[in-house]
Amino acid sequence: MPFALTRILSFFYQHNSSLLAITDDRDELQGFLSRDRLDPVLADLERARALHERIPRQLLLRPPFAAAFLSRLSNFSEIPVVTEAAEGREPWDQLKLFEQVTRSQKQDHQEPGLSPEKSAELREGHDQFLTRTILSGFPDALFAARLDGSTLFFNQAFDDRVIGQVLFKKSLRLVEEYFRELTREELARAYERSPRVEKLEIYADELGMLLQISQLVEKDHLIGYLYILRPMDREALAGTLELFYRKKGLETMLDEMESSRILSALRGNENNISHAATELKIKRTTLQNKMKRLNLAEKYGYKQTGPVPRKKKTQRKGPVKNRPQRKKNKA
Repeated sequence: MPFALTRILSFFYQHNSSLLAITDDRDELQGFLSRDRLDPVLADLERARALHERIPRQLLLRPPFAAAFLSRLSNFSEIPVVTEAAEGREPWDQLKLFEQVTRSQKQDHQEPGLSPEKSAELREGHDQFLTRTILSGFPDALFAARLDGSTLFFNQAFDDRVIGQVLFKKSLRLVEEYFRELTREELARAYERSPRVEKLEIYADELGMLLQISQLVEKDHLIGYLYILRPMDREALAGTLELFYRKKGLETMLDEMESSRILSALRGNENNISHAATELKIKRTTLQNKMKRLNLAEKYGYKQTGPVPRKKKTQRKGPVKNRPQRKKNKA
């Protein structure tokens, strides 16, 4: 259906965004439309009212993208998406945005006609965008180290949850030593079981966290390791492992993990269901239904003692004035 460019304006208002991602019919990124580029066109009434089958390509910021623009993109937690035919799509989160931009940048790096200086600038901007997206887009603690154990990068979650632990005394050197030795020991065990090891998943008892170790490869050469750490209490892990060794079904194991996580949230919030639901990022009624379905009261001896009482605001009352008494009429 033909449309006027004024229709595009509604997407900017709807999402309160200064930038739209524009895709083709296959939902592949074609470029970005900024409000700054659209406003001059809309100022010309004749051009604004003209009908189009597709958003004009000359209005789009198209790949390859410069480093400054990629840096701007990394500040978006999500971005609204519109097709070239002016149809709305689900917004992209930062990881989806990164995936699409990476694909478009890679294609344009391979195009002939780009000077070596321009290609180097695009690669540098893309690498910066990649790093900033990884660091900010993951809620889990991330740490990357070279083969000698020296730090490549870590994110804020790693700084808060790992470096700040008593074990490391806020010393990055102690962190590097710990992960270097841990990797050597775990790889030695893994290679005894299999000659090919690309990823490890273990429970780091000293940290009280689940740890995933993956290889960092560049041009077919191993350059280091990426560590992803997720918190998990021992009770939940022990219960899950016990079910695993007893060869229980997947559904039973998932129920056990869900039960442990709910109980942990309840304990941490003084058995307040509303506060626990907020921590778990679900509705209160959903949490209550889960507790009933998982039969927490019978299986784990959980007893709800009632919600934490809310404090009522005390109203200040002024002094009571003596009111004149009404005289009774004598009969």
